[in-house]
Amino acid sequence: AYRRIVGQLMATFWDALNSIYAKHPSIKPKQFEQFD
Repeated sequence: AYRRIVGQLMATFWDALNSIYAKHPSIKPKQFEQFD
């Protein structure tokens, strides 16, 4: 259960990051391009 909760949190976290970078591509750091 713990591992599933962490997985859900990470998925939500990455979704938030992707949304931010989609709206503000100029602040997108190079290391995150691999997650596209």
